[in-house]
Amino acid sequence: MISRLQKERKERDLAFDARITVQIASSGVLQEALQEHSAHIAKEVLAESFEVLTAVDGGVDHEVGEHSFSFKVTPKS
Repeated sequence: MISRLQKERKERDLAFDARITVQIASSGVLQEALQEHSAHIAKEVLAESFEVLTAVDGGVDHEVGEHSFSFKVTPKS
């Protein structure tokens, strides 16, 4: 997950030290893991806010194995 979020930062040409907000949606085991590790993930991707939700409007959809998730990265000003 950290790698995918970092890739999104790079694709959006964000500065390496730019702060962001992350909204991420999933279900089941993946959602539980995201909630459990949210502080660590947020620290690694420089997210001032990391929300684990059931849905994200305008999010980017992805799959990891049999689990799907969507996320939205927003730069902080």
